[in-house]
Amino acid sequence: MPTIITTTGTSLLTLWSRVRQQQELAEIVAEAPASETTNSSDKISSLLQEVKHHYPKNTGKFAQTMASLSVVESVMGEPFANPTLKRVKHVGEDGLMKVIWGDYDKAVNIIIQTTGKGKAQTLKVASLIHSLLEK
Repeated sequence: MPTIITTTGTSLLTLWSRVRQQQELAEIVAEAPASETTNSSDKISSLLQEVKHHYPKNTGKFAQTMASLSVVESVMGEPFANPTLKRVKHVGEDGLMKVIWGDYDKAVNIIIQTTGKGKAQTLKVASLIHSLLEK
């Protein structure tokens, strides 16, 4: 089987090995601490609190669900997204993740700041958020 090299010169096999390693580490790492902000409405940006008709269905409800998680610090909206499938798009090492919330017709980028520290702990939180996207 030929080795596929990415634009950065790293093989896909190496990338998948790193992902698997982070996922294994996420299983044993401690839970992310609870946010100091306990009122979920204080965690949601004003852009998402006043959801307009051009947002995907249930955007406000999704933002409330995310804000109700103890590990979430803030939930912010960003410009609309082209793909309309719900998914966790990016997970950073600082607890920040970008989620696409969509209804197969429209989609919006939602930035979620969590209390996760390091890639493994943030991946653990991302797994929880991913499971809520499917509901």
